[in-house]
Amino acid sequence: MPTDDASQVTFAALLKRAATHGHRVPPEADLNPAVCDAINAVAAAWPRVPAILINKAQTTFARSELTRASAAKPTTPFNLNRPERTHRPGRADNH
Repeated sequence: MPTDDASQVTFAALLKRAATHGHRVPPEADLNPAVCDAINAVAAAWPRVPAILINKAQTTFARSELTRASAAKPTTPFNLNRPERTHRPGRADNH
């Protein structure tokens, strides 16, 4: 996947081409498949592209970027081998 700036520039350029000229996303585009489908829907509606299709493409791209960014974050490892608790005598142990 490209960097954040590169993917944003690629998305903007492809969306503009789809909205103004009806061009579909090329197969070598390095974007999320859902984003490519949304841009292709814009291209299919050309020359009368409803604003809702452009909005949907922008929303799909934003969600894919958030998903990609959150997937890249390191996760907190689980401690599967916890040390045993130290037994401390309390009221129940005073027989």
